[in-house]
Amino acid sequence: MKPDRYLALAASALVWLTAFPTVAGDKTNLAIFAICRVEQHGDVAGGNPHIAIEDGMGVGGFPIATASRPAQQWFDYGIKLFHAFYHEDAKRAFDKAVQADPRCAMCLWGQALSRGPGQNFDVSDDELKASLEIARKALAAAHSKREILLAEAMVRRASRAQDPAAERDFAADLLKAEAAGPATTDLRLLAAEALLTVWRRGDHTPPAQAIALIEPVLRASPENTAAIHYYIHATEFAGHPELALAYAEKLSTLAPKASHLVHMASHTFLRLGRYEDAAAINAFAMRVDTDHLAATATPGLPSTAMYYEHNLRNGMAGALMSGDRALALKFADHLHRVYKDKDFAGDGMSDSELQRFAIYARYDPDRMLSLAEPAADSPLTRSFYHYARAEAFAARHDSAGLSREAAAVTGTDPRVAVAKGVLAGRLAMLQGRFADAARAFEAAAAQQDSLLSPSMDPPPWWYPVRRSAAAAWLRAGQFAPAAEAAKASLKGWPRDALALMILSQAEFGQGQASDAHHDDAAAIGSWEGDLSKVDSGTI
Repeated sequence: MKPDRYLALAASALVWLTAFPTVAGDKTNLAIFAICRVEQHGDVAGGNPHIAIEDGMGVGGFPIATASRPAQQWFDYGIKLFHAFYHEDAKRAFDKAVQADPRCAMCLWGQALSRGPGQNFDVSDDELKASLEIARKALAAAHSKREILLAEAMVRRASRAQDPAAERDFAADLLKAEAAGPATTDLRLLAAEALLTVWRRGDHTPPAQAIALIEPVLRASPENTAAIHYYIHATEFAGHPELALAYAEKLSTLAPKASHLVHMASHTFLRLGRYEDAAAINAFAMRVDTDHLAATATPGLPSTAMYYEHNLRNGMAGALMSGDRALALKFADHLHRVYKDKDFAGDGMSDSELQRFAIYARYDPDRMLSLAEPAADSPLTRSFYHYARAEAFAARHDSAGLSREAAAVTGTDPRVAVAKGVLAGRLAMLQGRFADAARAFEAAAAQQDSLLSPSMDPPPWWYPVRRSAAAAWLRAGQFAPAAEAAKASLKGWPRDALALMILSQAEFGQGQASDAHHDDAAAIGSWEGDLSKVDSGTI
């Protein structure tokens, strides 16, 4: 079977698995298979990365003034890649367009666009200067009213500081150029992307204008992958991820070779409690990353891909919350197979290490206790390591071991404060001081709340601490506070099976049998493991 055909079939299979109930284990097995295929890739000694126009990257592009067919083709492909967040490949595509027609104003404009900032990053002063120089060349080559407006917009953007005002003005300039006609969907979507960059830069005004630009595109073209990509971001920023669910479920089949677009469904899934689906889709996105590196002869390990760690971390987040032990452990083991030792130096991978340690502590405590301590140049990673060892001792009901490890959790990072609060609660649970445990967990949950942001994915702490408070109140026989804490936890982490299980037991304790049966069934349906084996002291 041809690789392209295999890729399309695998993508279709995974989306089918995320959209419909299946035999238990299907998602796990498919996801583990995808990660195993990644590990066969290894460290590739490629040459100079190259680019070819491939299907499966989504949609993008519009007619420009050029007599060169290759210039038009490469320009369109550059727009597709820009929408798919293949940033370096977008640069290469626009470079190809300019090579095909050096006097093409829009080809130059695309070059300048690809060298500027994006939703996930600002660029260096040198990169911004390069964007400005190219934008000036585009302006000199421009002839039509639209070309002039777009080139002027790019010159203004690249001449300014990278702040929210610059992106708002750039979006307005893009819309002004689009209004000059003919109607061009991509310009409206690029304006929406600029408005979402405003959010990343700290202006958290609800992204209503971005949504207003995207929704008409989706009504007219519900399979527009760029519109779906930006809509997922816009709706999560607006606090309404459910609006994007139907689109998120089909995105990977529409763009099976665009890793970031495959991954994007997990933003919606994690926020709506589809944790196993989030884990599985990210495993597949990692596989697509690897295939793309091979296709473009990009040297290095799979982690060379720009968003590889992002995919891996979201996969670990989903598996931790879904109870999928096998998949979680596969993700955790994978981390050190695709990153080199130097990548972990100086706390370079501390966020991922926290998740890896949490997976071992929860699903294989003996493995966690067998790990060597991280190097002294990574103090935050070491604190996370000792936190997870304490969790492993809690799973063993070893309060002395827990206390020793908790004392080694130090530092000023806000997550350290959460970790210390969680461990104080774990110790109180082991000692039978359940009300004290509940209060410790509630204090840690308040610390956790201060870390949360609609634009953070995955969340900076691996589980909702408030559910531990609910479990402690339940053990204390305080059913009403237990139910209240469980419901509060579920608001931020919907369909969390462990919070639902606690809520069910609290409702039984209050004589609310109907509600209890409903939530118990929901818990069983959301958990990939055996709920009867969950230790209430480490929930």
